[in-house]
Amino acid sequence: MYLYNSIYLCSCKNKTESSVAIPAALRGTKLTLPDLYFCSRCLVLRCNDCCIIETVAKYCVNCMTDYSDSPGTTRCIKNCFECVKCSSPLAITALDVGKGKQFTFNCGYCDYSYETEVITEPIPLLKHLRAKADPRFSRLCEKYSHRDSTTLTAQMEQKLQQMSLSANTENKKQFHLNRLGSNPQSLLPPLPTGKHLVAKRSYSCPGCNTKLLDPVADPRLMKYLTKELALDILPLLVAKVGPEELELEGDTQCYLSVINALPSNAKITISTVEKIPSTFNKTETELSVSLPVTSFAVSSRREKMGILESLPTQFLTDATAESRAEKLTRSVTKGGRYSANYEANGLEKGANWATVPFSYSATEDLDCDILPWLPFYVTIETRMPASMNRALTSSGNGLKLGFWALVPVEK
Repeated sequence: MYLYNSIYLCSCKNKTESSVAIPAALRGTKLTLPDLYFCSRCLVLRCNDCCIIETVAKYCVNCMTDYSDSPGTTRCIKNCFECVKCSSPLAITALDVGKGKQFTFNCGYCDYSYETEVITEPIPLLKHLRAKADPRFSRLCEKYSHRDSTTLTAQMEQKLQQMSLSANTENKKQFHLNRLGSNPQSLLPPLPTGKHLVAKRSYSCPGCNTKLLDPVADPRLMKYLTKELALDILPLLVAKVGPEELELEGDTQCYLSVINALPSNAKITISTVEKIPSTFNKTETELSVSLPVTSFAVSSRREKMGILESLPTQFLTDATAESRAEKLTRSVTKGGRYSANYEANGLEKGANWATVPFSYSATEDLDCDILPWLPFYVTIETRMPASMNRALTSSGNGLKLGFWALVPVEK
């Protein structure tokens, strides 16, 4: 979804929190808004890299067996197997052959299939498949799988010459790593593997140990005891090129929309640096951004708000009759300008959003197919949500937070 394309910078990657210099970490981060948490006690953003992570439950999604009390176990030890090609669940069929049984594994999503030989004694399938793998060859693959080069040193050649990779002692064959190719594991027979276990994890703030995400331990329930997501606090930022054609020379007119996710009105302040280097805007030239409106208010998000009502005008299309009707409702006759909330400075306000105009210019001509990513420093001031007041001690009822965001300009 286009609303989640913007990149947000976690507080652990921006120690200075300066609004006049772009943090170097913003260039390499890949965090979108759903990837971040918000600590209501420290009033900062948190990500997976800086949170304290604990395993609440570990189980198999196929048979729902709980492995929380089995440390070190990563695969289901029952008859739950997954495809070695696509990791999909395998269907198992049994065929009576004489005094034994033959089992067939089939993947429902690809052409993978595997048949066991006739098994005449009762034994778990997982134990039987593990016995099929040659442990000596597996240890060799594990030892050298991390090496990119297939060139052997003299010491490696000597060790390999002393190793026998064949079970037949009368007909020993010497294996060399340069004969195994780039993927030695591919020579192993395609044996089915046990189903990978999944885990429920809790995330806590490293500064105050407040739970940011705490799921219920029961594998049958998809509920959370605590859920402090940045998506519920921070505004969404989206940018779009204006209705005019993209110019190759001069300024390019754009619109930056801020969508409020809080049930209270918010004061938004936006700024950026005077010159944006090409390393941040993802183009091959330096850009200058003109932002005439830097401070404005955004209305609160109401309950049971319609989807079209919460969309900025620039993102309404003519694809459906409902969207066309919404655009017509917001338009006025004179000049084709949008809505009665369209102010003289170019600011447009909606149900829970506000759109400000801005423009950027390049020192060199830009390809019309290349649109930049622009960094903005955003400060939000609002009332603390009622659900977070219980977690505060002396911070009061106000919420003030500043963060960096890298916003792609959409066509």
